[in-house]
Amino acid sequence: LVAHANSVRTPFHFFLIQNNELNAFAFFGGNVVLHSSLFRYTDNGSQLASVMAHEISHVTQRHLAHATEEQRRNGPLAWGG
Repeated sequence: LVAHANSVRTPFHFFLIQNNELNAFAFFGGNVVLHSSLFRYTDNGSQLASVMAHEISHVTQRHLAHATEEQRRNGPLAWGG
């Protein structure tokens, strides 16, 4: 999936954690975390791949970096309000 993604700027690292919550998340440095429950609740590899592709896109589109920058810019306005 990473090999076919656009705008890949960093190597990716995938982590599987034992967790019964249905969740996955991505954070800086190309790190993607998948909860083990995804393997129980997805019906096939395509469904799991869609979750992984979604998380990969958060990294390649720099969603967390953009959100952090927006929060930094708007922080003084929030304190003033």
